[in-house]
Amino acid sequence: MKVTHISHRGLITKYSKENSLKSFKKSFELGYSLETDLRYTKDEEIICFHDPNLRRIYNLDYTIKSLVFSKLDRLTRKKLKITKLDDLLNIYDDKKELFLELKGVFKKSVLLKLLKKTKNFKKITIISFHHKNLFNIKNISTQFKVGASFYKYSKKYILNIKSKLDLSCLILDKKFLDDQFIQSLKIKKHFYTIKKKEVFLKYKKKYSLIIDYISI
Repeated sequence: MKVTHISHRGLITKYSKENSLKSFKKSFELGYSLETDLRYTKDEEIICFHDPNLRRIYNLDYTIKSLVFSKLDRLTRKKLKITKLDDLLNIYDDKKELFLELKGVFKKSVLLKLLKKTKNFKKITIISFHHKNLFNIKNISTQFKVGASFYKYSKKYILNIKSKLDLSCLILDKKFLDDQFIQSLKIKKHFYTIKKKEVFLKYKKKYSLIIDYISI
């Protein structure tokens, strides 16, 4: 299978800011595929953001789901402007792979918006640790590519979800890079998050890796 290296949240240079439009652009310019996180606001605007709240990045005590996007934008834009999914899709040319990770369980109305926005792209894969999202997507339409994320696993569960969902890929913690069962599976596998250069150099020709700048 073809090896693909993926920019984790757009963190591809030492100047990159996570999930920012500028970092996304730079990742694509440097020839990398991209992984980003998706959440949604109180008024169901889908945004590229990892955390459920604003504490870590902005030192503000708000949750994403408690704010409409206009207020969220006002609170954060002076420090680091939050990227809407629409903004990312406007710069995405469907040449490199794009992995959209759903954080938390998305309600159906938001999933429908997401699928409508992404239906014309061929190289987008929707991924999640919350596998309920993937089943819900497939129940809406089988045309979309989905990938299941894992930090730990059981053999029985992976085989079960792989067969039921027609998965396009597995997203796996780097601790499974040398796992014999994982490597025996006939499916694309992407390993996260590679932050050490020596690990990147060891595996880069053999496996698809989700990387931060430190690994390059």
